[in-house]
Amino acid sequence: MHQRHRHADHDVRTDVEVGTRPLAKGEDPSCGPRTAVRRVVVRRKRKTRHQWRSRDFRRPFAASLVLLLVCLILWTIGWRRRRTVVFERSLVPTDPIHISPDIKVSVVIMNHSRPRMVRESNLVQTLAAHDSIDEILLCHSNPVTAFEYPHDKVRNLNATEANERMGLSLRFHYCSTARNDWVIHVDDDQELSSDAINQLISTFARNPHRVVGKFGRAYHYWKAPQRHGYDTKNVLGPSEVILTKFMIVERKVCESFFQYQHVVQDMVSESRPLWNGEDIFLSLTANHVYNVPLQGPYGNLALPLDVWEASDSFKDDDTGAHDVSGNMDRHRIWNVGLVNWWNAFYRAQCHAAYRGRLWYTAKQRLAAIEDTTLS
Repeated sequence: MHQRHRHADHDVRTDVEVGTRPLAKGEDPSCGPRTAVRRVVVRRKRKTRHQWRSRDFRRPFAASLVLLLVCLILWTIGWRRRRTVVFERSLVPTDPIHISPDIKVSVVIMNHSRPRMVRESNLVQTLAAHDSIDEILLCHSNPVTAFEYPHDKVRNLNATEANERMGLSLRFHYCSTARNDWVIHVDDDQELSSDAINQLISTFARNPHRVVGKFGRAYHYWKAPQRHGYDTKNVLGPSEVILTKFMIVERKVCESFFQYQHVVQDMVSESRPLWNGEDIFLSLTANHVYNVPLQGPYGNLALPLDVWEASDSFKDDDTGAHDVSGNMDRHRIWNVGLVNWWNAFYRAQCHAAYRGRLWYTAKQRLAAIEDTTLS
């Protein structure tokens, strides 16, 4: 039996339970069972239109919070992109580029395992067509891939024997033999425009006591402890290290490279291939001889130049087996297979970790040397 009463704030329901109870002590059993009545009062809070409940607002509040967070993330990404674009534009000179006809530049290119890159891509043609470039040193470090490139500006050099002794520092050996004071280094798998060459030379002409190029690198141990601080992301603007993928440097810095290479000879002798990390040591050598402070600001400069990777169709081997750094950008597991992909991944991690150790060690040891040669 139920009785329901309504109050202002509550629903009250009274339940009446009728049943039997056991005989008490001393009662006569012949009288039969005794009736027991128990009232149960249940009070339940009534739902009203104007009554506020916190759980009614939990889901809308959580959804609003998530939406606000997403908007904040998108705004941050957009702001950083806008800031990056503005920063990149600030690095490109707005004045018309004028290069004096008296400026002459040499170029060093290494040919080791990708001869079709040099023969069939537009790299050498673009460099040879530039008025400021009057010498291209094409170093053939592998007798299997050596060939003669027919052009008046190209010097085909047999570098097989020197490669066994110098490894990747071979490019700086031939840089020191160039006829011009300014030397451009470019990898064989890069392609570029004439505007990129103009911007590179004109920017370098404003201050030749530095290294100028396309690809900058930074050392942040707390960002990449697994790679001993070597950050693989490209850095634009003032950079401590500029990669030899495309850069310009004074010939005297290449000569100083061999003057100071003994400070890291214990590490280089164990590197594979020999003198892995030569671009890092060259930039650190330039910082040393130009009296750049140990913690910066750095004079080396990375510019947003029109430089891109050459097509993979010019490669004789698309498995990445000949990539020194274990480049993972253009090797996908579904294209090269699990084994080749894993080998490239392993080489990339070992390569970056070694470069981080070399960077830190070379920087500290060069700082302990008091002399400078180009200041």
